[in-house]
Amino acid sequence: MHAEFISRVSINAMINYHIDYQSAIKLIKSNPTGKPKFLSEKLPDRDLRYCLFYKRRYKIVFEIKDNAIFIYDIIDCRQSSKRNQV
Repeated sequence: MHAEFISRVSINAMINYHIDYQSAIKLIKSNPTGKPKFLSEKLPDRDLRYCLFYKRRYKIVFEIKDNAIFIYDIIDCRQSSKRNQV
């Protein structure tokens, strides 16, 4: 959804978003436990973490289980805090 919106605004912005997203995924894969914890009221029993990307405007929320990483959401940090809940 975010990528679609950005692509409507600017193709160059979409390319930069995609490059930053791929870099963030590589960072998560290389050191997932090094990312800060993400506190969620809706999922308090989960050990969620996050990684900021694209000018710190977006946040990838993920969980590490066994040897796998599960991405739960990509949050637009410019939106109100009530909408930024997983």
